[in-house]
Amino acid sequence: MKIYGVIVLYNPDNNNGNQGIAHALNVGAQKAIEDGADWLLTMD
Repeated sequence: MKIYGVIVLYNPDNNNGNQGIAHALNVGAQKAIEDGADWLLTMD
């Protein structure tokens, strides 16, 4: 499903194993900053 303006980050080739929720949130936040996002919704 695609929703206009929504970006879903997915990393199927993570060779470092599970790095935890903090790492995942930091990756998402960094992407939002780089893209100039006004808002960031995280769901855990």
